[in-house]
Amino acid sequence: MSLQLPKARPVLRPVQALQRHAAAVSAGGEAVLPPGRPRFPGELESLRISLNEMLGLLQSRFAALQASEERFELAVRGSTDGL
Repeated sequence: MSLQLPKARPVLRPVQALQRHAAAVSAGGEAVLPPGRPRFPGELESLRISLNEMLGLLQSRFAALQASEERFELAVRGSTDGL
């Protein structure tokens, strides 16, 4: 098994980096994984790009939801002022 480990490291490093990034995002960290560090070969680069797009979409939807909630709260407060 130890003969296989050196061959597996180039594949495992990017996968581990994606896993660490996912854990950081779950903990409220930066959502976009910058390109180039670490380098992601082939399909892993496509996965990184897709994850960044998904996270960007989630961030924009969350921001829109927060803005909508703030507008709703203002409308509710304004509608009860005359009561």
